[in-house]
Amino acid sequence: MSRRPKVRYLLLHAYGRGGTIRTVMNQANSLVAAGWDVELVSTVRRRDGVQFPLDPRVRVTTLVDLRESAHEEPPAGPLARLRDCRRRRRLGRPAREIPRGEFGYRYFNRHVEDTVAAYLRTLTDGVLVTTRPALNFLASAHATGGVVRVAQEHMNHGTHRPDVRARILQAYPRFDAVAVLTERDRGEYARLLPGTRVVRIPNAVHSLDQTPSDHQSHIVAAAGRLFPQKGFDLLIPAWAKLVESHPDWQLRIYGSGEKKAELRALIEE
Repeated sequence: MSRRPKVRYLLLHAYGRGGTIRTVMNQANSLVAAGWDVELVSTVRRRDGVQFPLDPRVRVTTLVDLRESAHEEPPAGPLARLRDCRRRRRLGRPAREIPRGEFGYRYFNRHVEDTVAAYLRTLTDGVLVTTRPALNFLASAHATGGVVRVAQEHMNHGTHRPDVRARILQAYPRFDAVAVLTERDRGEYARLLPGTRVVRIPNAVHSLDQTPSDHQSHIVAAAGRLFPQKGFDLLIPAWAKLVESHPDWQLRIYGSGEKKAELRALIEE
């Protein structure tokens, strides 16, 4: 009997809520239904359960458990206390391999980085799919034991900061494939990475069998994290121009994040 093909998805936090997490779980559900052996590997964990529908046949494992419940009991024995002390020190040190311009940089420190690198060095089979620049960079350097490496890009290349774009040029040619969301991204990455296989895999929806809007409500909804890369700071002034000629239309923005006060001030302006 042949072994089932194996694929591992490495996420920053599989227990969070976000577009990348949702679309990866959609992919995982489809692959496990098609007979693949699928595992989601969460770099960090802060919640008890996943937030999106996930087939029970998909395994979920964690590399760095940051829940308070995971460290309630004090380490027993001198060796365990020494390891815990070293872990705490590394948690307070900045990452070495992740550029500061990576939008998820604040989630990485020396302990997280070292733990991910150690895990990647153990892989010798199957397909590894990494899902953001920081994880792609680590996989390019450390997942060298024969695993097939696929880098997913969930953002337009021009949205990345200069230090991230520079690292992409160095790291991504080592991948067996780079997967992007749009045809424009495919063309851009193919131009930047000659000789690298770049494929377009759009985010999937569950069904197109839905009733489209009749536009009678004159309301546009935008949802997402209120962070710089989401572009709400571009949407708001664009909407201000639109309502000059369509004053009966309304924009509603749903989300939370560090830019909320700044965006509110922009709306008032």
